[in-house]
Amino acid sequence: MKNTRLTSLIALQNKSPKDPFFKYAIALEYISLNKNKLALDLFEELFNLNPDFLPNYYQYAKLLELSDPDRSKNIYAKGIKLALKTNDTKTMNELQAALNILEEEY
Repeated sequence: MKNTRLTSLIALQNKSPKDPFFKYAIALEYISLNKNKLALDLFEELFNLNPDFLPNYYQYAKLLELSDPDRSKNIYAKGIKLALKTNDTKTMNELQAALNILEEEY
């Protein structure tokens, strides 16, 4: 069965390649399809190309927890700094809570 949501997101991303949201949405769709490597690659690309795209930090770090907890902690910390810089208290709190849980585990 063809994933029409993924197909639609890819088409939208092709129409607006500079819009980071579509790359982010495609990565989330890959996670839902258990294609974590593809998702991780997109989150990494998005992180490098659009470091100010705050929504990416939580999902990217969360996925990294599975393979590289230390790098995950680093991504959470960078997201917290960006959230503070942009006065996004809600996102900062979410990132901090996730980082705290991860630090308790490792």
